[in-house]
Amino acid sequence: ELEQWRDTEIFLTEERRGLFRSKAEEMEESVALRAQAVVSLIRDCQSLIYELKIVPSGYIDADEHDMVSCCDSGNYGPGGDEEVGRSEDDLKIMKSLKVRDSISQEEGQNRRSRGRSISDYTIVSLFESSSCTGISNEALERLTNRLAELNGEKRRRRA
Repeated sequence: ELEQWRDTEIFLTEERRGLFRSKAEEMEESVALRAQAVVSLIRDCQSLIYELKIVPSGYIDADEHDMVSCCDSGNYGPGGDEEVGRSEDDLKIMKSLKVRDSISQEEGQNRRSRGRSISDYTIVSLFESSSCTGISNEALERLTNRLAELNGEKRRRRA
């Protein structure tokens, strides 16, 4: 597909440059939509991880500036990790988001007191790393599966 863009003398017409810009904008929009979907899944997973008290050991809540209390000594809340099925992705899930740079400190304080919305967050990296899920197809599938597991555990505990 890129071959058509290689001959710069022939193809650097205004029409071709416009087509290239259009393709680039389409790609950026696709990445933004994927990132938005991943952010939503991560926030849902994070909420359930907190609610079920299975926050991974070693996670420090940036908003609280303190170690999350249920993490001490590998305690994963009621039922422990055997019932919940601790996921390798849980620490990545907890570390994958950051507050958007465009949110001022004062605005951030106001939003924190009444609860942040999904639009306040962005993904730390588009690519998977040791501390971030990324936005790949595989990450989207793993997050969807983890959310289903967490919802199942929540229903099981209610019963």
